[in-house]
Amino acid sequence: MILLLSRIGIGSLVIIDHDVFDETNLNRQAICSVNSVGTSKSKEAGRIVKSINPAVNVKSHHLKISTINGADLLVGCDVLVDALDNIHDRLALLEIARDMGVPYVHGAIAGFDGQVMTVFPEDTSFKEIYGANHSPGVEPKRPEAVLGVLAVTPSMISTFQAMEVIKVILKRGRILRNRILQVNLEESQFNEFLLE
Repeated sequence: MILLLSRIGIGSLVIIDHDVFDETNLNRQAICSVNSVGTSKSKEAGRIVKSINPAVNVKSHHLKISTINGADLLVGCDVLVDALDNIHDRLALLEIARDMGVPYVHGAIAGFDGQVMTVFPEDTSFKEIYGANHSPGVEPKRPEAVLGVLAVTPSMISTFQAMEVIKVILKRGRILRNRILQVNLEESQFNEFLLE
């Protein structure tokens, strides 16, 4: 998604990730390569964005986002997008987006399945899916850990997320608001569920 947004000319990107690449990322993370194993995900993403489109103002932060530091790190952003792997951090990013008064584009993947939706500050649909509270480290085994993730799934879901960002910024098109798009690539199925 970062690569797509940089190629279409998004003027500013803020990339936040506290993790480093390891070999398990090679099969699904477009920015990961053999040469980047062991390096900061956020710093490598920033470097690649600059190599694709030097006109993009990119800020890379090698740290974990939280409700304490999020608003300061993301000040000036028009839309927040997650590429997270746990509910606790997604709920934190949702809270940050609400406090900032900006939309939040959510995506999740596991196996050949994925989902995308856009949540505006006044919407309640996201918590209807995940509940209101999740403590870090107490989630049951996550679906992506059980089903694995092949490159096709994050590629498809990140494309839909990038399109949601474009629609939000341009204020056009049919945004996935109060709706969730569920994709099953193995069965070539696209399903949409209303959440109102």
